[in-house]
Amino acid sequence: MVKYLLDSNCFIEPMKRYYSFKAFPSYWKWLNEELNKENSLLVISKCVADEINVDPRLEKWTQEHFSNLVYDENRDPFVWPKYAEIINYVQNCGAYQTGSVNGKCQYFCG
Repeated sequence: MVKYLLDSNCFIEPMKRYYSFKAFPSYWKWLNEELNKENSLLVISKCVADEINVDPRLEKWTQEHFSNLVYDENRDPFVWPKYAEIINYVQNCGAYQTGSVNGKCQYFCG
């Protein structure tokens, strides 16, 4: 079964710009329902959970709604070989600028 790994911006940008908790509770209700569905296709990694928990509002929301659903990628022996495969592809596919490939972008999960 294919699963979709959510990035921190699925939470941060909506909360800050488009769908604040107060103005659009329906977005957050939908997201909560999708995350908590049996056999949900959505996954949140520990890295993403740690990143979004920097904001107190998101930390409170995540603890109330899905803290027990976080996938700890560091405990899965299959994650890192796949990660290496993806990084190798990014470095060699020709679609990304040299600066991006060489680590000039910031990473929050290191």
